[in-house]
Amino acid sequence: MVTKEVDDESFFNLFKDCRKEDLEDEDDEETDLLQERLEIDSDIMSSLVEEVIPYSLEYYLDLN
Repeated sequence: MVTKEVDDESFFNLFKDCRKEDLEDEDDEETDLLQERLEIDSDIMSSLVEEVIPYSLEYYLDLN
């Protein structure tokens, strides 16, 4: 049996780290825009981790 993993587009791809080597090939303006976008995504992820995940069961069961 052979198993193959394929990366598809997914919400969970936001949790992967962006490697600095990937940014070196881009020009400065694109790098700045990408860096700004990554900071925004990081803020969103930290908000999810702090506010939603600890109370995910309560949210799911609608237990305020």
